[in-house]
Amino acid sequence: MRAMSLWLLSVVTLSSIAVPLEAQPAYGCDSSWTLFPDMNIYSGALQPNETTEDGCRGACRRNDTCRGIDYAPGNDRGQQCFLHFVTEPKSQAKGVNHWDYNRTATCTGLCGLWVAYNGTGFYGGALQPNATNITQCQSACQRSRTCSGFDWNSANGAGQQCFLMFGKGSAYYASEVTHWDYNATARCQSACGIWTPFTDTGIPLGTEQPSVMSEDDCKATCLGLSSCTGIDWNLGNNAGHQCYLHFGYGNKNSWTGVTHWEFNRTGTCQVDCLNAFYAFPNTGVAGGIEQPTAMTVVDCKNACIGDSSCQGIDWNDSNGAGHKCYILRSNGPKNSWTGIIHYDFNRSNCNVDCLYAFAGSPDTGVAGGIEQPTVMTVVDCKKACMSDSSCQGIDWNNSSGDGHKCYVLYSNGPKNNWPGIYHYDFNRSNCNANQTLNCWTRTADTHAARGMLVSSATDIPSCQSACRNMVGCTTIDWDRLKPANSSCYIFPNAQQTASSTGVDHYVYVC
Repeated sequence: MRAMSLWLLSVVTLSSIAVPLEAQPAYGCDSSWTLFPDMNIYSGALQPNETTEDGCRGACRRNDTCRGIDYAPGNDRGQQCFLHFVTEPKSQAKGVNHWDYNRTATCTGLCGLWVAYNGTGFYGGALQPNATNITQCQSACQRSRTCSGFDWNSANGAGQQCFLMFGKGSAYYASEVTHWDYNATARCQSACGIWTPFTDTGIPLGTEQPSVMSEDDCKATCLGLSSCTGIDWNLGNNAGHQCYLHFGYGNKNSWTGVTHWEFNRTGTCQVDCLNAFYAFPNTGVAGGIEQPTAMTVVDCKNACIGDSSCQGIDWNDSNGAGHKCYILRSNGPKNSWTGIIHYDFNRSNCNVDCLYAFAGSPDTGVAGGIEQPTVMTVVDCKKACMSDSSCQGIDWNNSSGDGHKCYVLYSNGPKNNWPGIYHYDFNRSNCNANQTLNCWTRTADTHAARGMLVSSATDIPSCQSACRNMVGCTTIDWDRLKPANSSCYIFPNAQQTASSTGVDHYVYVC
């Protein structure tokens, strides 16, 4: 395979703390896959080089005529993946997963934010033996409402690499370990724009993304950066050397095995309704309609979004595949059902983003808050406020037990110095506002200490966006004298500043 001439990023630190390799949205556009367990279609095209289910689906995505796959995990290695190019009747086949692939399906929102810390781990993780790659480890974390990240130990054998974290213990440092922080409150982006593929084609001097492990995540990383114009995906390279971002339209070259994807941000944005669901844990509504092909909560929500009469869903994660999702034509009466999560769906909130209308103040609280016992996350606490026309803010106490963390407020003062409490003022007039416009104050030739380098943020707006996607971050430094991929530093906590020639210090004030 022809070698590609590509830049390699060198990650620079301001101090001895662990530095994120990059910030990337958590998952890509897989709502176009529909699973049929224990089913297959005869006469598939064997793919002997694809030995995982994700790899098999990737092979289908890369073939413009592929309509689905069969994956037989019980077969011998190299005899598991079969592509299909026509839609034919399905037959019963124990142990085989058939996946239909619909290229015209709407992609789901890109939610959450992962930040990788190379060479860093934390004691006390929970082993996930069924997670045999980073994508599966990320998914396991996302399925738990209390997961804060995971450690990935590349030196361990399969089934011994993924350790979920529910808070952080003591840190240790080892070159084979990467810690991934997960920020579930990061802004959900609409799946906007149009991707145009160019097979066996690449552009020189792309910016390598060493912690991106799939083509969809490579696209998602590009989506999150305002100046990104496309990606190169080199499937033949080793993991960590496959994804390259581009920030301009260079000359295309003929490179066998490389797919260049050009991204047009002016393409039609798809409707994003995923933020229009409000969760009620341990609650359910009778009369739900089972959705046997919905395998994830996102799939279940999309089933509701696609039904004009749907008013909510019930999700039972303890049920078997095909028996977890129930869409509802009413949202009441609500029953106390342990293990069920009920979601009210308000279609009028589609494409309304109020999450950036909250301005945070650490170690601050306001007396008189109304406890929200069904709220388990900061995002749901904000949504509880958003759905109450009188709400002016929230207090969040992360150290309290479930059901005692969220307090809705009908005034924003007086403010008290309460360690461990995070207060958010809510300004409804800022809903759907661009969070990087008129919200940052700049101080020239000034910097703060102990910043985290975000090498994927190559301009000031993307640096500001990376900060706003991290809970607690309100400040950035931009070093005008360094290369673009070494200029952005974000701060999860406020730090003292000092003079520094060539550095602009920005504070978020909205």
